[in-house]
Order: sequence, then C-alpha cells, then structure tokens
Amino acid sequence: MAKLIGTFRDLPHKLHLSSGGQAKASDKQLKQFKEFFDLGELCKIGFPDNATTIAHDPQLNLLAIGTKTGEILIYGAPGHEFSACHKDACEIKQLLFLPEEGRLVSLTSDNRLHKWELNENTSGSHSNWRLEHAADLLAGPADGADGQTATTMGLIGGDRLCLGYASGSVRLVEVKDWKFAESATSGEAIDKGLTEEARSQLHGWGSVVSIEASPTTGKQIAIGFSSGTVAVLNSSDCSLHSVAPGAAELRCLSWQTDASAIYTGHSDGSYAVWRADEPAEASRLLKTADNPQTVYGPFPCLPVTHLVHRTAKLGSITVLAGGMAKNTHADRHTVTLLREQSTSAWTCARQLSTWRCCARQAMAILARLAMTSHTLC
Repeated sequence: MAKLIGTFRDLPHKLHLSSGGQAKASDKQLKQFKEFFDLGELCKIGFPDNATTIAHDPQLNLLAIGTKTGEILIYGAPGHEFSACHKDACEIKQLLFLPEEGRLVSLTSDNRLHKWELNENTSGSHSNWRLEHAADLLAGPADGADGQTATTMGLIGGDRLCLGYASGSVRLVEVKDWKFAESATSGEAIDKGLTEEARSQLHGWGSVVSIEASPTTGKQIAIGFSSGTVAVLNSSDCSLHSVAPGAAELRCLSWQTDASAIYTGHSDGSYAVWRADEPAEASRLLKTADNPQTVYGPFPCLPVTHLVHRTAKLGSITVLAGGMAKNTHADRHTVTLLREQSTSAWTCARQLSTWRCCARQAMAILARLAMTSHTLC
C-alpha cells in the first residue's frame, strides 16, 4: 500500500511534458499502473455467457455446457468444475456425452466433430482432473458446399454417432476408431426403396433436423427431416424400417419411453403421435394415433421447438416448448405440461438467452418431477 501511495505522490514530478505542453507518462510508469490496476480472471461464477447447447450424463452426474465462443464447461459435484476451449473460437452447435466414460463429443460450426476426455493428472503431489482434447474429425467441407453441413447428431448405443446433414444425408461415425462407417443413406435413397403409394403421401425430405435412437434397444433410429417426414432406420446398416409422412414442417421429435410411439413437434404449433410398432407391411408407413393436436389453436401458434413424453405408473405426461398463440405470447418463451385432461403453462421473458440450450433438459426434469408427485405447482 505504501508503494502504491508513493507512486501517486511522485506522479506530478515524473510526468514528462510533450511538445504541446501536456503531461505524458513514460512506458515504465504505464507498466506500473497496469500491474497495480489490471484485473485478472481467477474464476467464473454463474451461468456461462452465450450458451448454445447443453448435455447431461445421468450415470456420472455431469453437466456440460457449450458456448458461442467454443468454450466447454463441465460441472460435477459442488466444487468440481472443468473447462476447455476449442483451438478455433467457433460456435458449439451440439454436445453429447458418451455414457459412463467421462468423454463427450462436440459438433462445431466449422463442420468438425471433436472428442474430449476427462483425464487424471498425477504429476504433482496430488492428483487433479483436466478436460483434454483427444481427436477431431472433419464432417464435411468447412464452407458446407453441396449441403454437406452437419446439422445435428445422435448417439447409438454409446459406440456410434449418427450425423445428419443439411442435404438430407445421414452418416455413421465409429466412436472407438473415430472414423466414418461405410453405412450411409439420404432422403433420396430412402425414397427409392418406397412403393409408389408411399411416395405419393410424402412431402419431400429437406435437411435433417433431429436424430434420436430408440430408448429400449437402440436398434432403430428416428431421423426427422425439415419437410415433416420421419424415417425410422435400422441402426446396423441404415436400412429403412418405416416412414411417418408428416405434413407440417418438423422442428423436433421424441420417442415414447417404451418405443411404441414417436412424438413430433411442428412449426405450426401442433404435435403428432405416430405408432412406431405398427408399420404397414407393404408401404412401411406409420399411422397416427390421433389427428395432430394444436393445444392453443385454432389461432396461429408458435412452433413447438422441443418435446418430451414420459410414461409411469401415475400416468403419462407430455412436455413441450412453444406452441402458444402468436398474438399473445410472441415475445415469450413457454413450457406446457399436458397430463390427461389438465394443461399447465409456464412463461418467462424473452431475455432468457439460454432458453434454446436448456429447454430440452429442463423439460425432461419437469417430466420426472411430475411423474413422482400427484400435483405440480
């Protein structure tokens, strides 16, 4: 403190006058000022800025958050936090944990897949853990030429990744060898394997917007295309199992807990339920359990951007994000819980910038809470 006060006391005598008669500090003085007053970042508190995606490992109880600047933060038990950053500061589009391995995969805006590992460092007197970059894989051209921009990914059984592209193609990645598998398909290839009757009921394909493996066996994967069509593929070789001919633009999909149905959310605020266990033998078309439901219709509604369905002894519950009437909730983020004949809604201000990355995980937690209690406040 005495040294700091002394620096200020001597300041008028140490300043040099420039040609214009104004006082000018020397480089040495500027360096001293920087040392005294420069603030260094010691730790980060609170939710990360510009979060874009989130992932959760329920077995290891780890939560990972990706940001727009390429930073990954992993939170475990209280006091345990790990962070790392991609070499190129690019936006993280999606994160996925490899179950019970302490590894995760990131998909970035420069069209690359990255594999990360939590490794123990025992070089010092005590061990500590670090998040380290293990490998990367180019998913396609960096500029996304010919529609080869990776849009989303899904995990199949913990040892393979299913990667969807803007062109409508689908490729598999072997996680252990970290290379592309030979199995691949696309909307056009699937179209050729359908009957004329089935093709007449489809509304095209478009880009891949959602991928989710069957929650029971993992032998089937549901691929959602922007046109509204959902293709259920066999995960072993990407061969076609069945097709759901949705009509409205698709925004999300989710399997029922027992894999007997697929729920789809659409841009017009509606959601549909497809019977995944009853495909037509000849056309392979899935049938809807009921007509598409617009919870807050018939007025124009916001898109259903996330959807989760869970079943339990207390009954089933459907949680969806969005779907509210545009004229009353256009500037709000909303979550709706549907349970038998009751409907509950939760709204928050549009300033919640992290909504896009937290919605699906938060909805899954709400669904579990609702199934373990008779009332939800």
